[in-house]
Amino acid sequence: MYRMGLMALIASDIPGVDRDKLGFLCIKMAIVHDIAEAIVGDITPSDGVPKHEKSRREQEALDHMCKLLGGGQRAQEIGQLWMEYEENLSLEAKVVKDFDKVEMILQALEYETGRASMFG
Repeated sequence: MYRMGLMALIASDIPGVDRDKLGFLCIKMAIVHDIAEAIVGDITPSDGVPKHEKSRREQEALDHMCKLLGGGQRAQEIGQLWMEYEENLSLEAKVVKDFDKVEMILQALEYETGRASMFG
């Protein structure tokens, strides 16, 4: 579940991305992305759920989590990070989306070969 965060943590320098910002913002963004998935599950294209419905479910889950946090500054930051990721608003969001694609490929390979990862 936290493989994307680990990817952001150990990623080598990416041209055009501030390393400190990548290390901090991308890790947070990857974890926020995983919060919503932890509640609704990892919905894949083969599940047949339309993209707008997947987004709606994840937004609802994230709103619930932010409400549990009391709606304060941290909850607002989490909501903003999720929206930045979801709408692909920054270079960092694009990098994390790429990490998500790599993670999905690794997960598919693990399922295919019958080897589960401790980081999945």
